[in-house]
Amino acid sequence: MKRALSLCSLSCKAERQICVPKDAPSFFALRIPCRAWERDERMSIITSRKSSKRMAIFEIFEILAILAIGVLLPAGAYADIALSGTSGLITIPTVDVLDDGDINIGISYLRQSYRHLDKPETYDMIPLWVSVGYLPSLELSARLTTMPKLSRAGAPKPPYRDGMLSFQWKVLGESRRLPAVAIGARDVYGFALFNTLYLVFSKHIPIHRVRVGVHLGHGVDWMGGRYGVVDGGKTIPTTHRMIGTFGGIGIPITRTVDFALEYDTTKLNFGARVQLLSEIQFQIALLGGNHLAVGVNGGFNLK
Repeated sequence: MKRALSLCSLSCKAERQICVPKDAPSFFALRIPCRAWERDERMSIITSRKSSKRMAIFEIFEILAILAIGVLLPAGAYADIALSGTSGLITIPTVDVLDDGDINIGISYLRQSYRHLDKPETYDMIPLWVSVGYLPSLELSARLTTMPKLSRAGAPKPPYRDGMLSFQWKVLGESRRLPAVAIGARDVYGFALFNTLYLVFSKHIPIHRVRVGVHLGHGVDWMGGRYGVVDGGKTIPTTHRMIGTFGGIGIPITRTVDFALEYDTTKLNFGARVQLLSEIQFQIALLGGNHLAVGVNGGFNLK
């Protein structure tokens, strides 16, 4: 019996929780629960629970940190920032860019289709971004998107995180007759999961003492980002954003509240943006009419 127990680690059938002597005949088996297996299983469960708690605490900390930063930020130039982290309406871009020296920091929560290898599904997303106005007409943005319920390929547990670099250049300012024009690109490096190259026009039309912003653009999939090389040297295409014609309108309701309606090439979104305190913006929207999205951001100027 002692010899059988000493050989447990060498011939333990964990899936059955039974230990069998290594040199015992096939008809002979000691029905002894494998304590080592049970101990490992308990430790695995405890570790998993601790990991989940740490991740939940980290995500809460992200949101609280952004809110705290926003409250402490000094006043700067007002800019409309979309839930995607760049100047825009709800998710689509507009021609407007941050002024030179302006910095915007924000976080949002939304649900969007996301291609995980070859399985496009809808997941919760938490984008965290820093956008910078550089030179008179250029906006640069760096974003980290967290998918709490999605795991990276080969990783045992969520979350999955993806980095994203974007830029937008305001080519032409708005005149009395002509719209403003900008070109831009999102997710230009790496896996390019949210990649698009676009051209957008914006014009503000005065209607009953209200300047209604009208925006129209078109995105193309010319940069050809891929998820990466997988089995057999294949490349998996990603779920790129704004491939096709998009547009929307922004209507100021009061001095601090705007209403927005947009079409992002696949669905209609509508929502409102509220300016809080000095330079803090809070945004709430319905994507496709049924998925709630919220965001908060704050800005300041380095000059």
